[in-house]
Amino acid sequence: FQAEDGIRDTSHCLVGSEMCIRDSHNLGIVYYNKGSYDQAIANYQEALKMYKQCPGDKPHADIADTLHNLGDLYKNKGSYDQAIDCYQDALAMRKQCHGDKPHADTADTLHNLGVAYDNKGSYDQAIANYQDALAMYKQCHGDQPHADIAHTLNNLGHVYYSKGSNDQAIAYYQDALAMKKQCHGDNPHTSTATTLHNLGVAYKNKGSYDQAIAYYEEAKEMYKQLHGDQPHADTARTLHNLGVVYRNKGSYDQAIVNYQDALAMRKQYYGDNPHTDTAHTLHNLGSVYDDKGSYDQAIAYNQDALARKKQCNGDKPLADSARTLHNRGG
Repeated sequence: FQAEDGIRDTSHCLVGSEMCIRDSHNLGIVYYNKGSYDQAIANYQEALKMYKQCPGDKPHADIADTLHNLGDLYKNKGSYDQAIDCYQDALAMRKQCHGDKPHADTADTLHNLGVAYDNKGSYDQAIANYQDALAMYKQCHGDQPHADIAHTLNNLGHVYYSKGSNDQAIAYYQDALAMKKQCHGDNPHTSTATTLHNLGVAYKNKGSYDQAIAYYEEAKEMYKQLHGDQPHADTARTLHNLGVVYRNKGSYDQAIVNYQDALAMRKQYYGDNPHTDTAHTLHNLGSVYDDKGSYDQAIAYNQDALARKKQCNGDKPLADSARTLHNRGG
C-alpha cells in the first residue's frame, strides 16, 4: 500500500484547497492503517473530488497516487472490479505524467492490477500486467537486484501455479528466490521463506515429493530463524504441508509427526479461538490414522475436527464438515 505522509506538490491548487486535500488524504492513510477501509475510501474519495475542483485539468501525480491507493483499498476489501477501475485510472494518469519513461510508480500500479486480476481468477490478464510491471521494473533498476522485481517474479509463479502450470510456476519461483537471496544475502527474510514454501507447494503438486520436502524444510528453518520460539501461522502451515507430502509418499509416521507439530503450534497460535486451520490439521490426522488402519485414533481426530468446524461454521452446511462426517462413517 503506497501511503504517503502528504501531498507532494499541489501548487496547481488554491492554498485553502491544498490543506483540505492534505487533511482528507492523510485521514485516508490513518483509517487504512486502522483497517477501517470504508472510512479510508470516503476520505480518499473526498480528496479526489477536491483535486478535480482545482484550477486546470492537467494530469498530476498526486491524483494518480490517490486513485492507486483507492485501488489498494478496494482490493483489500475483495471488491476487485472497483479496484481494477481505480488502478486503470491511476495507470492512465501515470502514463500522462511520465510519458514513455519507465517509472517505479507506473510499475507499481501495473503490478497491483496484476494482483487484482489474479485474485479475481482472471489469470491471463494478471500475467499480462505482471509481465508489463516486470519489464518496467527492470528498466528502472537495470541489472541491480531489487525486491520489486523479485516480488513480481514470485507473483508470476503464483498465477502460473493457479493455472496448473507447475513447471512455469517453478521457473518463476526459482528466479524470484535467486533474486531474493541477492537482495537479502544470508539474512533470513519472510519474503525468501515464502518463496521457498511456494516452491514446496509447486513440487508437491507435480508429485516431486522429495524436492517438495527439501524446500518445505528450508522454509521451516527460515521461519524458525525469523520467529524464534514464538508460534507462527507460517511455520505451522509449513509443518502441515510437510505432513501432506509425507502422507502422499506413504510415510505415515513422518506425516503424523509433522501434523502433530502443526497442530500444537496452531493451538498455541490461535489459543481457545476455533480456527479452520486447526480443524484442517485435525482432519488430516484422522485421515492418516485411517490410512494406517488405526481406526479408533482416526475416529477421535475426525470427531475433534468436526466439532472445531462446527464452531467455525456455525449452522452453515459446508463441504469440509460433510467430508469429516463421511470419514467418520468410513
